[in-house]
Amino acid sequence: MQALRSAGRLRHLAALVALAPLLPAVAACPAAAQIHPLPSGPVPLHGLVSEGAAAAVVEVDQAHPDRIRVRRIALLRGSLPERFAVKRAPSRGGGLGRGDRALLAFDGARPPFVIAGDPEPAILRPGPGEDPGAWTAAVTGLAEALADPVRLRDVYLGLVDGDLPSLRERALESLLARASPGSRQERPQVAPLSAEQARRRAKRALAADTPEDQRSAHARLAASRREGAQALLAGLVASPGAAALLPLAIGAGRAHHLPEATRTALLRALADPRPPVRSAAVRAARLAPDPPVLDALQRAAEADPDPRVRERAARLLARHPRAGGARPPAPSGRVPAH
Repeated sequence: MQALRSAGRLRHLAALVALAPLLPAVAACPAAAQIHPLPSGPVPLHGLVSEGAAAAVVEVDQAHPDRIRVRRIALLRGSLPERFAVKRAPSRGGGLGRGDRALLAFDGARPPFVIAGDPEPAILRPGPGEDPGAWTAAVTGLAEALADPVRLRDVYLGLVDGDLPSLRERALESLLARASPGSRQERPQVAPLSAEQARRRAKRALAADTPEDQRSAHARLAASRREGAQALLAGLVASPGAAALLPLAIGAGRAHHLPEATRTALLRALADPRPPVRSAAVRAARLAPDPPVLDALQRAAEADPDPRVRERAARLLARHPRAGGARPPAPSGRVPAH
């Protein structure tokens, strides 16, 4: 009995550790509120715009040790003169120099203003080589959507699919961010993906013609809803990106309480002809170590043609004791005799 309790604790701990990096992606469960406020951690993009008393895209005209002088390019919120001074503390200047363009949020009733944000200064700049006009238009569109949670969500989706790297990953993280009960001030809300949007993102994550560097973003968006997680699990093994997506999909299946779909996807992956997929399935199996999966792992540890898969399966089984245990993997890629 004590051994069973210890094995149960090990399974629970392994699942929690493995799911930790996936929590932002799978947090929006069906029972969750349909509109969720902003999270702790890095301030989301619309949090930057809503910080302080005013926000604008500005360009630096002059840079001095204690302050900068800026020209207003696009007013996003509040009231600001066309040109004004901004106090510059060493820890809050953001490295801004003459000619730099940035989104800044400000505190203060009159110049010189102070850059807002706590604990990090509210500064966002275009990335290298990005078109300043396109970047400014994207940030302005975000600011214009602050009052409409559904529109704000769709603006974020456009940024995720867009060609501005400085906004793409930040938009994804902002869209998936969880609620923050202790945020500095009340910030705008963002609607979660609809069920159909989540299914479409799953389809894009699994498609053969999706660039590899975009699969993860689509999969994380799909995993934010139960319907998207179901679609990921159903089509996972047929996808060329199966090996990379397995941990996220299996984690989402567990988070959304889809035991049958999760088990089926794992068993199919463990029997896949591609060694990288089988190897990824062994790693993902720690999230769902139920008896049929452990049986498949036992077979992999004893008879998989790839010695690396056998070794990983045996190591995982050692953490989940079963009657008879796993036989040691055979050396030099040989399949053990039965």
